[in-house]
Amino acid sequence: MHCPERERLREALRIALQEMAWIYEEEARIAQEQPGELERFREIIPHAKERQQEAASDYHFHLAKHRCASELRPGEMLKDQLDRARATHLSAAARFDLLINENHGGMQEPDGSFLLQQAGKQMRSALRRYMTCLNRYSEFQISGTVPPDVALAEDTFRRR
Repeated sequence: MHCPERERLREALRIALQEMAWIYEEEARIAQEQPGELERFREIIPHAKERQQEAASDYHFHLAKHRCASELRPGEMLKDQLDRARATHLSAAARFDLLINENHGGMQEPDGSFLLQQAGKQMRSALRRYMTCLNRYSEFQISGTVPPDVALAEDTFRRR
């Protein structure tokens, strides 16, 4: 059964994720090209994050309430995972880049090197997750192989 509301909420979430990815890319670009404009630009980030979180919450609430997630095909599930991993990676990479750019490689704060190490760990972790999701999605698109966890989730929803 096709669920138009699920599709509408899914598209709203996809747009919110793309918006966040664009914002993080622009933030990194502005930090390099126009550092004076960065503070004004950063004012929009909390609003965009709020829209993304609200879109994700609405989408997942709808799936849970209406149980229409069972209609999601494995490719859609993998694409959703990939989109979320990409947004997380872009966010972590932008934070790391900003720490580097703001301090020009030399940390002025007492905890500066610790902050940089933490941001680097978060960025590497997000990149690994993104690469994993990209590989899973690519493998599915190329060979049709459904990862075991996606197949299990699909079976679980079908039994309900």
